[in-house]
Amino acid sequence: MNQKYLPYAFLSLLFTLFLTLPSACIDDPEVELGIQNARTPQMGETVTINALTASSVTLTATVVQANGAAVTERGFCWSEQAHPTVDHHTKVFGKGIGEYQGTVDGLVNGRDYYIRAYARNAKGVAYGEERKVQTQTGLGLVHTFIIADSTRAATAVCGGRIEISGEGEILARGVYYSTSPDMNPKDSALSTSAADSFLCPIRGLRPSTTYYVEAFVRNHFGVYNGTRKSFTTTDGRSVVSSLTVLNVSYTSASVSATVLSAGDAPIEERGFCWSTLPDPTLANSPHVEVGSGTGPFTGQCTGLEANRKYYVRAYAGNRIYGYSYSAPDSFTTLSSLPTVVTLPASTLTRGTATLGGRIVSPGQSAVTSCGICWSLTDETPTLYNAESAELTLSPGGTFTGQLSGLKGGRTYYIRAYATNAQGTSYGETVVQRMPSIFRTIPHNFPGAARLQGTPTCFATTDRGYLLGGDIGPYYSADLYYYSTTTNEWRQMLACPAGPLKWQTAVTLGGSAYVFGGIDVNHRTRNSFYRYDIASNTWYTIASSPAPDSLCLTLGVALNGNIFLIGGRGDTATNHVWGYNVAASTWIRQPDFPTQHYGGVALTVGTMVYAGLGRNADGSFNRNLWRTIDLSTWTPETVCSVANGGILAGTTCRNKLYLIDESFTILEYDPATHTWTRRAQLPSDFRGIHCMFTLNDIIYIGLSQQSSTLLAYDPTWDN
Repeated sequence: MNQKYLPYAFLSLLFTLFLTLPSACIDDPEVELGIQNARTPQMGETVTINALTASSVTLTATVVQANGAAVTERGFCWSEQAHPTVDHHTKVFGKGIGEYQGTVDGLVNGRDYYIRAYARNAKGVAYGEERKVQTQTGLGLVHTFIIADSTRAATAVCGGRIEISGEGEILARGVYYSTSPDMNPKDSALSTSAADSFLCPIRGLRPSTTYYVEAFVRNHFGVYNGTRKSFTTTDGRSVVSSLTVLNVSYTSASVSATVLSAGDAPIEERGFCWSTLPDPTLANSPHVEVGSGTGPFTGQCTGLEANRKYYVRAYAGNRIYGYSYSAPDSFTTLSSLPTVVTLPASTLTRGTATLGGRIVSPGQSAVTSCGICWSLTDETPTLYNAESAELTLSPGGTFTGQLSGLKGGRTYYIRAYATNAQGTSYGETVVQRMPSIFRTIPHNFPGAARLQGTPTCFATTDRGYLLGGDIGPYYSADLYYYSTTTNEWRQMLACPAGPLKWQTAVTLGGSAYVFGGIDVNHRTRNSFYRYDIASNTWYTIASSPAPDSLCLTLGVALNGNIFLIGGRGDTATNHVWGYNVAASTWIRQPDFPTQHYGGVALTVGTMVYAGLGRNADGSFNRNLWRTIDLSTWTPETVCSVANGGILAGTTCRNKLYLIDESFTILEYDPATHTWTRRAQLPSDFRGIHCMFTLNDIIYIGLSQQSSTLLAYDPTWDN
């Protein structure tokens, strides 16, 4: 000991001896001098978690100081509640000061625990840092799989692959399966394999049933499942090929087929069944059994009636899974009469269709005639109750012909027929609906609606133009065209004459010539313009002398010149003017037979037909005249079939087509001088503004009820 501390040590000893002297007055208890001033141990500030399992945790703690009394016990205490003490669970790991490590075990997997280090001496128990831990689940990870092509009607092979094995020994592995998507109830199949990848054959399944399956693994800590998957069992039945009809007689037919697969049980029976009705089965049809097993087989359908159509199917199967069938085929037994098939209608265009048939068998004698018969009302047309046409039989046994004058939008019942010395037979009825007379163009006119008859229209090769017109509160000068090539409307440059109605437009070459009209103040005009179609450009044409200011004048082009017929200014006129395009001059022609405005002026070949307008008093003039030179007019016809006046007109395929005030299409054939009332316009298209022909289709429309055009094919209006 250091010499300088000796006096202090001596004094301390004397003081201690003094305290231990017996007192004459009080009996003090005996106290051990070494712990009189001791305290509970001092613990380290941190507790380290070294390892964690499903049932244990390993920790490291430190007793820093004993604080005057020996540390007789140190360890860890724990509880599922916060702030555990030695009154809860404890485990001792030695005594004394310093660092110590220990493993707390016997825990439950997947639970939260609170753990504290502690140390005990004579003064009591001291606690260190409290740590909250959660034990591992002890479970692993497994994936579910289904073996491809293993599924049968009653069996399947499924399994799992253990990716993480979990803790401890694996007690069982296998698959759960159920017909319920939520796996309740469920069955299981166990695997005897100890490998990480395992298979489980599942037996006793139901055919054509969807099953849900999960791989599972069980250890001491519980069960962990794989992802749920599904499979559908097969029906277990065989697979039969399409059959082949080998030979057909009057009362029998030989057929063949092949059993491609037996399914999930041996083929006990195979054969053929037949009926006069589609889809024959063993339950409703006669049949013939042709052995058992897989592979090709041939049989005879017997006891058949002559000249009957039969449907036949091959079958194969067993009593376990039932029978499967081939796709049906058909044949027609031979007859003393010809056996004939009606061919489908084809090439439906311009009111015509190609119809015909095929001779399957001539019967007991040669075919002497064949053809088709058809009806709009009778579903089984014959030579005696319907229209018919005899056709020429080709060397290949077919006969076809083109039927014309068909009615568009109507349903026809068609049968082929053939005749021999024994009589006439018919094929099956073919039902054919012909194309509609009318077709709506699915593109709206982009301009404002016009009042009936107020715009003017003209046409080029593939375009129909609409110019001006009365919109209601004002007139328009706008020009639009519809193109059959692009199937769209486009707006072009407006007419410089300004907003007008009842103008006259005539096309010649690549231009349209526009004359006259009336403005919103009811003043007629005699302005004359040329519109160049290719460049979308308007040119003013000034010439003197010129026609009077007129509206509702008829216009027509002939021999390279423009002609204007009649019209109305202050009153109706019968003047005819010709404009020589090459000389840019107007020439007065001989007068029209009557004062006249409105109506039509149309050209068929070199002949001009004009008339069907209004007289000076506004009454309808039913007369139509013709001319080849605009000098001499000859009465052509009186239109007795029109109801009221004529709203619009055009030509198509050398005929005139007009629309009267009942919105009925009138056809006039100059070759036969005959009028025919054709179809009436649909209600949405009554209120005509334009009518022009493009590519042999007549376009009508732009009523106030509809902003679309109506395509009319006159070849189907029969």
